Amino acid sequence: MKTFGIFLMGALLAIGGLTWALVQVGIPATWIVIADMIFLGIAVASGAGLTKRWADNTKVNVEKS
Repeated sequence: MKTFGIFLMGALLAIGGLTWALVQVGIPATWIVIADMIFLGIAVASGAGLTKRWADNTKVNVEKS
């Protein structure tokens, strides 16, 4: 969960930057919210996939002889 939390914090920071940039350009609030929700959905889906792969790779099988 720690890795996903860090990934999600980065995604939220990027969403904040995206929102700020779109406001500065003059995009209507409706489109900003739509863009933010799409970006958040992509970030959560990819973060969950990356976290699962990372967790699977850290497991070590040790056999006793």
